[in-house]
Amino acid sequence: MNSTFSLGRVFGIPIGVSYTWFVILIIVCFLVFDQLAFRLPRWDIMPLAGMAGATGILFFGSILAHELAHSVMATRHSLPVRGITLFLLGGVSHISREARRPWTEFIVALVGPLLSLVIAAAMLGVAFFVAPAFLTGRLREGVTVVALLLGWTNLALGLFNLLPGFPLDGGRVLRAGIWGLTGNYWLATNVAVLFGQALAVLLAVGSIVLFLRTGSLLNLWPILVSAFIFIAATGARSAARDRRRLSGVTLGEVVAPDLVPAEATITEAINLHLMRTGRSAALIGVEGVPAGVLNLQTLRRIPRDVWAIASAAEVMTPLSAFVTLDSSQLAADAMEILEEEDGPPGVVVAEGDRLLGVVTRSDLYGYMRLKRALNL
Repeated sequence: MNSTFSLGRVFGIPIGVSYTWFVILIIVCFLVFDQLAFRLPRWDIMPLAGMAGATGILFFGSILAHELAHSVMATRHSLPVRGITLFLLGGVSHISREARRPWTEFIVALVGPLLSLVIAAAMLGVAFFVAPAFLTGRLREGVTVVALLLGWTNLALGLFNLLPGFPLDGGRVLRAGIWGLTGNYWLATNVAVLFGQALAVLLAVGSIVLFLRTGSLLNLWPILVSAFIFIAATGARSAARDRRRLSGVTLGEVVAPDLVPAEATITEAINLHLMRTGRSAALIGVEGVPAGVLNLQTLRRIPRDVWAIASAAEVMTPLSAFVTLDSSQLAADAMEILEEEDGPPGVVVAEGDRLLGVVTRSDLYGYMRLKRALNL
């Protein structure tokens, strides 16, 4: 069962909502209701409940706006965005590729918190200036309180995200700054990750101290956030370390030139080509000329009893389904293409007019694992 459902698209960007989001929405609405009941003691329960629900939705609307700012800026800088998901801990933009320049990372990271701060300023302006000047009675009371809550929460959201720890936006800004000053992406990532891990530990310790002092379970909520930050930061460092092993590596160094005869059965293709090389795909040649690709995605759909009688040519995927890259191109570029959500299952590697073979994402991960094992 899919854990998210779609809300459609905004600016062409798919918006999804995780079912876990409803948990935090309910908690936020209850907290807002308590605040409204305290600040508006003369109001009845039903209007307060309606305002609490509307305020909760508006708050998550501001989180969505924050993520949209990241995503729209990313698309303007040619970074593919798979979509945005609202979930238990807020929202996340799924940007498929890391920025290739410090300035791109800087502006994409900074625009989200800046928008949150703009929303905060607008809401506080409504609460302190617009509502008192233009509204009266209960309408003024209600608008003022809701605007105050949205203003302070967006201010907190913007400032928290500016904290210099990866994967928070401030951590990405920090990485962009160090990257720009030193020219060393890997050093910048390690520093930003260390700051993120330290921030996560401080957040967890502070949460536990507050819980011990107050006895309120709500004060343990930041532990979930700190765990998310620590895990994401650690994962980012591991991913960066692996990607570094592809630095300077060309596809010609990774591809295994191998042509499976079209008349070979599926069983022969698997045993003589895929199993022996540990590859997940191979070129199929008709009279020595590459004509298609045999890969795992196709093989998984074919019944086992057909393998011994069907030929590789009968089940191959046409070359048109794959991107063709030159053998001199960087393996890291191929990795970015392969990791896109709608990307091809592999890239065909060419040397001039001659097709050498096919490289899949699992091939590149296997190459990185081998370099890690050899400490290269």
